[in-house]
Amino acid sequence: YDGEFEKVYEREISDVRLHTEMLNINTVASGGGSILWFDGNKMRVGPESAGAFPGPACYGFEGPLTITDANLLTGRFVADHFPKTFGKDRNSNIDPEIVRKKFHDLTGEINGSIKGDLSPQDAASGFIRIANEKMATAIKEISVSRGFDVREYALVCFGGAGGQHACDVASLLEMDTIIFNPLGSVMSAYGIGLSRLSSKNARTVLLDHDEGTHKELSEKFDDMFSELADVTNENIMVDKKIDLRLKGAHSFITVNYDEYKESIEAFKQRHEKIFGFVPEDLSLEVVNIRIEVKDEGEFFPEFIENNKEESELPSPLLHQWVQFTGGPVDTPVFDRESLPASGKLTGPAIVIDSHSTLIIDPDFEADLKGDGMIVLKRTAKERKTDTVQNSNPDPVLLEVFNNLFMGISTEMGYVLQNTAHSVNIKERLDFSCAVFDAEGNLVANAPHIPVHLGSMADTVKAVLSDKGDIMQPGDAYVSNNPYRGGSHLPDITVVCPVFSDDREIMFFTAARGHHADIGGSTPGSFPPEAEHIDDEGALIDGELLLRDGEFMEEDIRWFFSMHKHGVRNEDERIADLKAQVASCHKGVDELKNVIERFGLDTVKAYMGHIQDNAEFSVKQSLQKFLGGGKDFKGSFEDKLDDDTLIKASITINGGENPPGTVKAVIDFTGTGPQHDKDNLNAPLSVTRSAVLYVLRTITEREVPLNSGCLKPVEIVVPEGTILNPEYPLPVAAGNVETSQRVVDVLLGALGVAAASQGTMNNFLFEVKGDTPYYETIAGGAGATATADGTSGVQVHMTNTRITDPEILEVRHPNILVKQFRIRRGSGGGGARKGGDGITREIKFLKPATATIISERRKYAPYGLNGGKDGGKGENIRVNAKGESEVLPNRTVVDLKKNESIIIHTPGGGGFGKKDATKRLRKKKKKKSSFRRDKQDENG
Repeated sequence: YDGEFEKVYEREISDVRLHTEMLNINTVASGGGSILWFDGNKMRVGPESAGAFPGPACYGFEGPLTITDANLLTGRFVADHFPKTFGKDRNSNIDPEIVRKKFHDLTGEINGSIKGDLSPQDAASGFIRIANEKMATAIKEISVSRGFDVREYALVCFGGAGGQHACDVASLLEMDTIIFNPLGSVMSAYGIGLSRLSSKNARTVLLDHDEGTHKELSEKFDDMFSELADVTNENIMVDKKIDLRLKGAHSFITVNYDEYKESIEAFKQRHEKIFGFVPEDLSLEVVNIRIEVKDEGEFFPEFIENNKEESELPSPLLHQWVQFTGGPVDTPVFDRESLPASGKLTGPAIVIDSHSTLIIDPDFEADLKGDGMIVLKRTAKERKTDTVQNSNPDPVLLEVFNNLFMGISTEMGYVLQNTAHSVNIKERLDFSCAVFDAEGNLVANAPHIPVHLGSMADTVKAVLSDKGDIMQPGDAYVSNNPYRGGSHLPDITVVCPVFSDDREIMFFTAARGHHADIGGSTPGSFPPEAEHIDDEGALIDGELLLRDGEFMEEDIRWFFSMHKHGVRNEDERIADLKAQVASCHKGVDELKNVIERFGLDTVKAYMGHIQDNAEFSVKQSLQKFLGGGKDFKGSFEDKLDDDTLIKASITINGGENPPGTVKAVIDFTGTGPQHDKDNLNAPLSVTRSAVLYVLRTITEREVPLNSGCLKPVEIVVPEGTILNPEYPLPVAAGNVETSQRVVDVLLGALGVAAASQGTMNNFLFEVKGDTPYYETIAGGAGATATADGTSGVQVHMTNTRITDPEILEVRHPNILVKQFRIRRGSGGGGARKGGDGITREIKFLKPATATIISERRKYAPYGLNGGKDGGKGENIRVNAKGESEVLPNRTVVDLKKNESIIIHTPGGGGFGKKDATKRLRKKKKKKSSFRRDKQDENG
């Protein structure tokens, strides 16, 4: 890529076009084939599916109970109208008897565990409710992420079983209209068959967008049109679109290519819809231009299913008992072909045809259309309060509230991502959102950054302890104190209390984001040789951010500027804090909606029940380590690259009546002392986060990561160690590096996984005259007894995204990404192989300063149970002449023009000894094959 070759290369690829059509599809495990099961506390739907074979139990192929079976038992479809293609002879009806028996057995298991008296029909209805809640949550999340309010739209129902759930899902989403197409169950196939021919072209331009540039795009569109050689029909439509984005942003908004002012206005309207505001600085760039040429005319030819002119309803085919929310109702069943061309059909009712079943709930009315379309309108506008009298946790509501609270946290995350300004939050997704109870205990979180989530509860509790007496509605607080729940100074948390009408604190919402800079002696707030927390930036300890809803901007700017190493980009910090406030307010609004629906007492009760369920799940998982009723004792130790020892011992005791009496002690006694010459110290809250993460991973089931997971565990961390340092020692690298080693040591003590790369490979640089940039680089994951480790993945305590090479080069035009590839052969061998690391090389076209904070350069990621160690990482500096020099694991370097940094990230350790005889047989069979696992020169 150097010298003349670079120019030749650019010429050769200048006319190459890569264009691949893609759909971003979100799936939710609550369809007809989703398996129904009970985990000992709550009823579960999916994520496993019975598929088409063996399929649901009613198919007669010895399949498990599924949502389809629950619909059958509750009368939500008519068994006799199914085709006779089931059973062992493939010529029988579906079998209701199998379903009744299996539900009888499952309900007995549930009642025995919860001391309840559910009927099989109650259990089936509960599973359907869980599935509907999951579908509604998924639809809402997708809509919120794109700036849409689902209540303003109609729900389009398709799929064979869609009509059995549509009314319930629409009610949960407060949607008033459902459109049921006569071909809904075959809509995908029908659409593909009738879609009109089109020809598309796209081109990336990356130009500043102004009125002159906008006009010049017309010529480019003409060139692209001429390249569409297949366009011969005179009756065509030409659709031109441009992708616009704010300068410095990653994501773009697609608008029609109209007159300049019209395109700008369309961008502003869409930006406000998605992100909640119109940017003051409309400095835009056009990323791509797109053209589509398609046949003119209707997309779908007119489809008429019903030519009847009468409007009177026919007599029902039959009546069938259907289990609705209010109880069983004797419901008329109509054949769709017999329905008139127009008229009303008031629920409850069932409409069947050869493809699907439509359930019209009592709160809906169907408007019959002449083309066979059925439009349902919700007649009950008031939301019903769904209170629960029983103080014991209901196994259905336990799962419903799990999904509700996690859904709220996820929606908070989308709002934060959409409204933030910095690359760190908006594009690298280095943020976390969560919901907490009145005492500050973590209730539920979205799947964001593990190192944030366990420690955020400590931040909320610290704010509550200091400010609880003076908190009032409209308040929000900000904190980044690592010694009171923070992770490191760049991670700033906004905490927002939720008050009742009586001004009592009910809950908290919180959003933590990694800010690009919070001051400190080096850009990015990561000085490797820091000796005091002040060297890393401004420390904020639970200060007031909002009072009566007013943002305290002057006070916050004072905190940023009064520090001896002030914040370098105050405006961006303020913008991101406002985004975090918007995220918290979204959580507050959604929590209030849940309270309106269920009542405050019920919501508060289930916040506790969810934590109790997480505790129970962890106890069940810990019990698996008890062999023959004996206590489990395990220990492990490993070293950081500076020889600091990280040591953990784990003792698990079953008690008198496991799993309820299972207890564990995790003791870090023997771990090395705190550091006073660098920032590898991990605050106690970060150590607790690592423990919480490990406990969550061994549960092997879908439970929210919350404070309940820690209830059965006592954590012992001696003061003055690197895992529980004393103020005011620096901690920036402890959050990102030492935390990874804690996880490896705990998994080693449990014997469940080999070491992963054990580092985040932090890389920061600032090209002269440019803005700072920060990234973490993926590596190899450790293998387990049942699976190979994944290659090139962010492991354990981080879950961030890396910037695409193309985007990085556009944002920082004075660098080149010369290599970004899997580092083949760096994963440890064994019965299960460790994942491979990454090689990343960045060349600097101008002088720059770079900071590297990494681990596993001296001590390799360990293998387990006879598995081989993973490859160590390596940091290399290459000068303009091509001469290389190995750099330390923690360093700041001044780079000259045309110098490069190469970072080889570690691989994961292998698990178990590889069978020598199998290896020999494989070698004989493929003796001439290419050795794909051969290590490269860096292996």
